[in-house]
Amino acid sequence: IMLIVALILLSTQGPRHVHHDSLVITSPYGERVGPISGKVGFHYGVDLVAKFPNGEFKPVYPVWSGQVIFAGWQDDRIPADFTPGEQYRKHGGVGLGQYVKVQLPSGMVATYAHLSQISVIVGDYVDLNTQIGIAGQTGLTTGPHLHLELHNAQGDAVNPMSYLR
Repeated sequence: IMLIVALILLSTQGPRHVHHDSLVITSPYGERVGPISGKVGFHYGVDLVAKFPNGEFKPVYPVWSGQVIFAGWQDDRIPADFTPGEQYRKHGGVGLGQYVKVQLPSGMVATYAHLSQISVIVGDYVDLNTQIGIAGQTGLTTGPHLHLELHNAQGDAVNPMSYLR
């Protein structure tokens, strides 16, 4: 059984409905009180349930097809001079743990973070049937979840839910 967050596939032909049965959001895109900092800030992605009821982590499949442009670990330490907003928006944040970035044909980039395992390498082409990893709790987290981000071709974070139905 796979974690299906795939609802819309962005392609050169435009969005296409795919699937939505298993999507459970635990933290939406937008302003929120950060669970680690306790401060109001902007959440640049959506957090999704990462475990089955039996406690096993869910396999992760991409929301959109594209080419893997990063697959690895991000340092989970927040720099002393880190400020939310511009730094995060342009540099992909901090604390993602193990994560995969997939560049879509449109130039947008989807990020799948906090993975316990990565199953792809840079250069791989992935589609909705390609397992890219297993959800987990790496990086800065308060519990297991999949963090999904979407950035437009200019590098600005956008609400992934705006591209999902």
